Amino acid sequence: MEMSENKKLIKIKNINERKGNKMITLTKEDKDKIRVFAGTSSKKLAEKIAKYLDMDLSAAEIVRFADGETFAKAKKSVRGCKVFIVQSTSKPVNESLMELLVFIDAIRRSSAKEIIAVIPYYGYARQDRK
Repeated sequence: MEMSENKKLIKIKNINERKGNKMITLTKEDKDKIRVFAGTSSKKLAEKIAKYLDMDLSAAEIVRFADGETFAKAKKSVRGCKVFIVQSTSKPVNESLMELLVFIDAIRRSSAKEIIAVIPYYGYARQDRK
């Protein structure tokens, strides 16, 4: 299949229909409205995702203060964009989860159109429940 330079086919899982993979096409205009961010626990995975999408990983500032609080913000505008935040909740689980929540809040307050959290490992998902 021949494609122009500004288009790339991407496989995505169609969760609603569960009928296998669906192909979508991203144009340069689409890529301008998508941002992929990495949390501190999933930087390598986020880099691979961005590379697969033929995009740059979006820059973010994530700071942990001496008292344990976390600060996060996007370095580039996300207004009107679809934002993916890749953050695993691996050890330390609580810090990783809080970082994700603070980052989501910062992106929401920056007027993103849509926020998708990509959580490769969710630390509390396997707890025993009664």
